[in-house]
Formats: sequence, structure tokens, C-alpha cells
Amino acid sequence: MPAGSEVGGPLFAEMMDRCSRHQGSIFVADDGNDIAGYVTVLARIKSEDIDDGDIEYGLVTDLMVRDKFRNRGIGRRLLEVAEEHATECGARWLRVEVLSNNGAARDLYKSSGFSEHLLSLEKSLKLPGVKR
Repeated sequence: MPAGSEVGGPLFAEMMDRCSRHQGSIFVADDGNDIAGYVTVLARIKSEDIDDGDIEYGLVTDLMVRDKFRNRGIGRRLLEVAEEHATECGARWLRVEVLSNNGAARDLYKSSGFSEHLLSLEKSLKLPGVKR
């Protein structure tokens, strides 16, 4: 994955566009002087998976707490605010994706009532003539 500094501007523009299309919001936590973290939630996503049926759901696309603010309950509170927003917009389900090696985030989501819905697996392939 590219560093945040490489994708920051384009990512923010994409987040704002998605928020405008899906009743989304970005909520920011601060301590009065410094940004501690943020969450982006899209409240009305129309499922494109045929086996989901005709449903809409909420989606937490980003949840980040800066290192120096971790273990203070900020991530949990941001997640609660995202859930409140999705509920107010009529979402019946809230989904989130997390990298499999992000144990802290997985623990937060599970302790907040999330359960596994879909497991995606990945394998690196060696392309002929490409050195790794």
C-alpha cells in the first residue's frame, strides 16, 4: 500500500465525492489543539453483489487514530458516531473492512458487535520475467 503522503490529496477528494453520493460524512476527533483521528462513513451503499439481494447498507471506509492518541477509546467513539450516522440515515447494516494483520482494529470491530461477513483471501503470483 502506498504511504499516506502519496495518496492524501486524491484520497480526500475521492472520500468527499463518495460522501456526496452515499449520504456520507467524515467525523474528526481532536483534543482542542491537534487532530487525533477520523472516521469516514457512507450511510447508503447499494449492494452490487447479486447474492446480497436488493439491499443498502452503511460502510465505514476509513477509521484512523494517530499513534500518540491510541488506547484512549477514540477509535471506539469514532466508530459509535459512524454507527449513529448510518442509523439516522436509515441503514440496517453497517460494514467495515480491515486488513487481516491489523489485530487491534479487528479486536475493536469485534468488541463493537461486528462479525465476519465475507472473508477475502489473496495470493501473490510470480509473473514470468518479473523479479521480486
